Amino acid sequence: MKHAWKGLILVMPLLLAFTLPAYAGNVTETISSISKQTATVSAVNTVTSITARSSMMLGFGSFKGLSSGNGDNGIGLWAMGNAYWLDKSGSNPYDGDMYMVTAGIDKQIDDDLLIGLSIGGEWTDLGLTAGGKYKSNGFTVAPYASYMVRDDVMVDFSVGYSTLSNDLKVWDIDDNVFRDADYNSWRLFTAGGVSKSWESDAWRFSSRLGALYLHQSGKAFDLRSPSNLNGVKTEEGSNYDLFQLQLGGRVGYDFGNVTPFVGVTYFQDIAKTGSSSDMVGADFDLGLNWKPNSTTTVGLTGTYGIRENFDKYGGMLSIRFDF
Repeated sequence: MKHAWKGLILVMPLLLAFTLPAYAGNVTETISSISKQTATVSAVNTVTSITARSSMMLGFGSFKGLSSGNGDNGIGLWAMGNAYWLDKSGSNPYDGDMYMVTAGIDKQIDDDLLIGLSIGGEWTDLGLTAGGKYKSNGFTVAPYASYMVRDDVMVDFSVGYSTLSNDLKVWDIDDNVFRDADYNSWRLFTAGGVSKSWESDAWRFSSRLGALYLHQSGKAFDLRSPSNLNGVKTEEGSNYDLFQLQLGGRVGYDFGNVTPFVGVTYFQDIAKTGSSSDMVGADFDLGLNWKPNSTTTVGLTGTYGIRENFDKYGGMLSIRFDF
């Protein structure tokens, strides 16, 4: 028995070397992976929120039956809340929550043109399977415009800027301590698309072909141990660029003041920083829009998103008032 304990003590360091996550070579890749996925989720969600708002206001596609009775002044106020569970498997895995709140105001001009401004916040809290935590919060401002080329064709355009504050805690096996870091990053995105709608009796159909470009940049930061006795490890700043095409469709049924719908959006990454793998993905939606009166619309959507080694589960609750 004594020899067994001695053997276990001797091999324990070796076992730990293989079972505990190491800092060296992993933290950069992990933070890069998190930045890429959360930036894309945030930008896509903001664009989706804006285009959904435009469709509601202009009475387009699966929202056609809900558009009558817009306010006399053509001014709208709206707000949306999103909650997602993110699950990254494969290399550098993590999972956790991401929340977003977006609000906006817009003005309808000559029945065909909608211009507006949205502001929003996002909060991310992820657990790193390799050992550690990642937290981030940010603020986004995004002006947008949509134009009805004709009754069944709409074009949209938006641009957004985000500032983010990030907090990282990661396990360093070399010194057997958790290291902490705080750093800032920023994000810029621009998106545009063209949508087509048609109907058959009470059925409402719509499709959208769009493009998204985003750039995210993070500052260099120092990873410090609690006592700073283990020295400082510096991580270089990072940059991420993505150009993505999106093709989506939605089918709804108009019951009068309620329109349930299903939808799917296909994402094709054309070019991006880093690995050329994980270039495609899709979001599947199930929801409904309810119009309790002539100037109020409430929407609820559940979403399942899938990419290579990455899943997104969650939903959106929205409300708008027209004046």
